[in-house]
Order: sequence, then C-alpha cells, then structure tokens
Amino acid sequence: MSEPRIDTSYEPFSQEPEYVELNRAFVQTLLPHLARCRRILDLACGTGVLTQLLLEHLRPDVSGRPTNDALVPVAALGVDLSRESLKLAREQMDGLPWRPPTALIECSADAPPVRSGSVDVVLIGNAIHCFPDKDGLAAEIHRVLAPSGLFAFNSSFYSGTISVGTEEFYHQWLKGALEHLRQKDADLRRAGREGITRVRGRGKPAFSSRWLSPAEYGAVFERHGFEVRSVSERVYEMSQRNFETVGAYAGLAVVLLSGYPAEAAAEALEAAVGPAFRALGARTIPRVSLELVAVKR
Repeated sequence: MSEPRIDTSYEPFSQEPEYVELNRAFVQTLLPHLARCRRILDLACGTGVLTQLLLEHLRPDVSGRPTNDALVPVAALGVDLSRESLKLAREQMDGLPWRPPTALIECSADAPPVRSGSVDVVLIGNAIHCFPDKDGLAAEIHRVLAPSGLFAFNSSFYSGTISVGTEEFYHQWLKGALEHLRQKDADLRRAGREGITRVRGRGKPAFSSRWLSPAEYGAVFERHGFEVRSVSERVYEMSQRNFETVGAYAGLAVVLLSGYPAEAAAEALEAAVGPAFRALGARTIPRVSLELVAVKR
C-alpha cells in the first residue's frame, strides 16, 4: 500500500482564514492611497489572493455603473513561476462574482511582459524576499507604473518578523523535522527500500540570504524614484494548523531543509509542528508582517 501524499502546493495555506484576514487587513490600508486602479499587476501572484481581495473593494455598484471610473479595474495581470499556483489562481478568479479581464502568465516576476508606464497598481504578496536583486526589482516596478502609480507589498520574511521570545519554537520545529527525516530514512532502509538522501549544494542553506529591515526596504524604493507613503508592521497569530499547511508547502520546505527531496522535506516540516507546539505549551505563535506602500514620483 502506498503512503498517502500530502498537498505540497501553496493553496492550503493561502486559504487559511488567518492568512486571508492578514492580507485583507493589508489591502484595506491601500484604499486611501488609491487615486487610480484601472490596471493591476500582481507580481509573484501565487494563487492571486491580493488581487482577489482588492477586487472586493473595486467592483462597480449594483446597477453595473462604476461609482468612480478611475477606481474600477479594466484589466488585471498576475505573473508567477509556479504553473500549479497559476492554475489555482485561475480557478479562484473564475469563481469571483465580478472581475475585469484577467491574464495569468507563467514568467519571472522581475521581468514582467508589460509596457512602460502602463500599470496603475503593482502588488507583491509575501514574496518580495524571494527576489535576490531588490534594486533591479524596484527599478522594474518603477518602469511599468504610470506616473503617481501605487506599489505595495507585505512580507513575513524580513528582519523583525520573528517575535521576541518565539525563537525556541523555530529551533524545536527544525530540529524535529530533521529527526523525522532521519527516522524515516532509517525505517525505509530497514525495509529494504531506498532511503532519503540529502544532496548538498542542491539549494542555498536556509536563511543564507540576509533579510532586509523595514528601513532598508524603504531606502531601496526611495532611491528608485518612489515616495514611501507608509511602512508598518502587523502582528498576527499563527496556529498549529497554519504552520502545518505552510510547512507542507514545497517552496518553503526546500529552503528550510535544503538538499532534501521536496516532498520528504514538506512531510517532515508538517509532522514536526505539533511536537514543537506541545514542547512550548503554545496555542499560537505570534509573527510580524511588514507592510510598505509607495507611490511613483
């Protein structure tokens, strides 16, 4: 009998109520800054959560006539490298009660196929830390935005995201995941099956790339022609289930447990969450999300 497979896509975590509410609160902070929102570009869009939440606020009124033409989108574009995430985004977008014509394209988010000055709003949801060249990204966002266009991102991977006093949880979590991998490897080999082999150099070690601080992110966009309107931090609570679903995401697993096969790493991280919570006697773990809003000068 084959072992049950876990869902290693981002979709389960992206649908967690706590994650959706975190992003909904972020999107609501953008509304006072919106002067025009005809064309939306969602970079590293994943399953399209931010665009979907923004569209909730930008629908035409019930008569079908826009309350403000400048704020009713006529086009939305999401780009991401994950074909699986884009498929999920397309399914969710198709289920919306209203949306503008929407394109979802598999390509690198740091080089979107968009004309200069053609976009009113650019969003990045919890992914800016994935871009190695932050200056190049800022310059590209500045290129595609129309004058006075809005850029906004949030991220739970920056210098300051781990709440003071929660470090032991992450230590217990990763230690438990490694022990899970060692135990499963031993069990497989005893059963005469192929074990779990770690390939060194397959990926960068976890946390080998330095996370930027809020001030550093602000400085990046200021020097590339943006006026930073706000930089804020939002504390939110993550449950055991939240950590299990994000731990099972292959994209995170191959970073936290670099060198291990993606599915084995995801399974180990998912399995290690419960023991880490119990070791600390915790019900939730606080984490902090960075939110930045800027306008093209």
